[in-house]
Amino acid sequence: MKAIFLLLFSFLLSISVSSLNPQRGYDFTPEDFGMEYEEVHIKTSDDVNLTGWWLKPMDKKSKKCIVFSHSGEGNMQEYLEYVSNFVSLGYYVLMYDYRGYGTSDEFHISNRFYFYSQFARDITGALDWVHKYKASYSVDMYGVGIGAGLSLAVAANRPEVSYVIADGPYATLTKVQDNWQKVKNEKILIPLGFDKNYIEPEFGLASGGDNLKGILLIASTGDQIIPLSDIQNLQKIHRKACTLYTVSDDENSENLSTNKDAYFQQVKDFLGIK
Repeated sequence: MKAIFLLLFSFLLSISVSSLNPQRGYDFTPEDFGMEYEEVHIKTSDDVNLTGWWLKPMDKKSKKCIVFSHSGEGNMQEYLEYVSNFVSLGYYVLMYDYRGYGTSDEFHISNRFYFYSQFARDITGALDWVHKYKASYSVDMYGVGIGAGLSLAVAANRPEVSYVIADGPYATLTKVQDNWQKVKNEKILIPLGFDKNYIEPEFGLASGGDNLKGILLIASTGDQIIPLSDIQNLQKIHRKACTLYTVSDDENSENLSTNKDAYFQQVKDFLGIK
């Protein structure tokens, strides 16, 4: 057990803004950490099967649910620490793996891509699963990295979603591509011919998002690929609903490990939990 915790902690410290890096299979599950869960299977609109974990809080009478979308580094097993606090706060949590990750259906992934537009179908499939099997639950969303950007864009088009926590979200893919070229002197590939309203937060929030009661944007002051200014511009689109939390760090994907207590206190304050 101690070795598993050390492995997970070292992973959190090593995450940085990077191209996709999928891991197949699982070395551990929520059960190894004493968390109650069941494995679920999610069917997307294009008939892809995804693996998900439905984590259960102690209070089984709870009707609060949060859908978690990860950054594309590893697979969902690496993000159990991110979601464990929500379980402790009485939330059911749906974690899932994008196609090509974990034990979800096969999908060719090149690390030359920032992400694939098909991942929007995956996150939509996760929301559809909640709507189908947990229709009486409230639905919030939480994402990290690419999962943060996708959560914002998709939530703006889903009337059942009330709150979104977005840790290090991109604003548009062209901005990521331009900044990547400047900082790393290499070209990162992005999808082509997609619906901007479902993929890019800047467009999704501008055209929708009136359903959202609150948006927590988490940004790193030191990130150069997704600079603070981009996230501040997202905040301006829905200023009344948005809260911005900044972390002083070199990489936005390390926001949790920078100061875990302060991070989750900010989340609790945002959700109105004492």
